[in-house]
Amino acid sequence: MEKLLTVNDLADLLNIQKRSVYVARYTRGNLPPAIKIGGLLRFRPDDVETWLANQPASPRNLARAEALAKRRTPQKAETE
Repeated sequence: MEKLLTVNDLADLLNIQKRSVYVARYTRGNLPPAIKIGGLLRFRPDDVETWLANQPASPRNLARAEALAKRRTPQKAETE
């Protein structure tokens, strides 16, 4: 099972304020789908990646998608 993203994680990834995530959520703004767990918002990385891929292409959106992909790719420990 993959780790769900918090509001802070999503805000950092999108380079927006945490408050902006909550405002967009409650005003039905343009955000990836969220799930509520015990009153807290969480985001599935796959949903965020799909949402980003469906946004209009711009260098900023592409950079965000790449950042998410890098966070999800396990880093191999280099052994020498």
